[in-house]
Amino acid sequence: AAHGLDPYTVGPAAVPGPYPHAVAHEWLHDGSPYGPLWVWICKLVVQVTDPHPWAGMFVLRALAVLGVAATGLALIRLARATGARPEVALWLALTGPFPLLMLVGAIHNESVMLAFLVGGVTVAATSRTLRRAILLGSALVGAAAAIKVIALVVLPFLPLAWFAYADPERARGSTRPRSSVVRRWIAAAVPATALGVAVLVAIGLASGYGLGWISQVGDGTIGVRWQSLTQQIGNVLHLLSPGHVADMPADRYPVLHPISLVLLAALLAVLTLSALRRPPVRNMAIATLLIVVCSPAPRTWYLTWPLVFLAVDRLSRR
Repeated sequence: AAHGLDPYTVGPAAVPGPYPHAVAHEWLHDGSPYGPLWVWICKLVVQVTDPHPWAGMFVLRALAVLGVAATGLALIRLARATGARPEVALWLALTGPFPLLMLVGAIHNESVMLAFLVGGVTVAATSRTLRRAILLGSALVGAAAAIKVIALVVLPFLPLAWFAYADPERARGSTRPRSSVVRRWIAAAVPATALGVAVLVAIGLASGYGLGWISQVGDGTIGVRWQSLTQQIGNVLHLLSPGHVADMPADRYPVLHPISLVLLAALLAVLTLSALRRPPVRNMAIATLLIVVCSPAPRTWYLTWPLVFLAVDRLSRR
């Protein structure tokens, strides 16, 4: 991007200078799998620190620290809104060894994405009005999706966070019939989802990268991932029909990817239809966890997505 190339159609190998030497061979010719906001951030970092990759790395690590700090501030407010313990939430989601190593040490862009994502949910759970919860909450979640598109899965549950934690009617102890709650949820979830998607598209257009990220969703190097439900289904299919389903996950990716999409859509539908039975943050934790386990090639640090929501759930000591 800093050299005027389209990061969604060419890989690091097309870039002159020292950067390709720092990239693993299997990624050299792959386009960026990240949203336009993250590409734009990285572009600015490179323009400031070029031609020193190490300097750029430490600038990104500084951004990661800021992202973790911002996520922590949002988690404290969200934990208080949900009735969870803020100190437990911070330990589980951010200050334990695993989150620090993944978010700061390895400089994964979840460090910045989670700041927008948790910030959006916090706004939805603490706003005085439903309109503000939808407008500002969805905008922040849309910005998170402009870093990693998986954040979009949280949008339909944002109104539930307001109903459960900030609705003045609930604070007064009044209750509505289930049918009325469902209608209110649908009426709020549709604009919340539409606004979040609109923010993602607008950021893409403003940054000049448009919707190029769509071509990269679900693409990339695939290895053996035991925690992937999709890969386990592929293993069973290989045992049943070794002549039609390849042994290695990379060779059977054209089969695994459609399976993962169908499986994810079905499980998210079940989750959504039963969402009123659970606290909103638990729905968000399950939704993001489903993306991890249904992915053909999940990475360990993807578990930070559901972790931030699990941390503010009112869990028993057990």
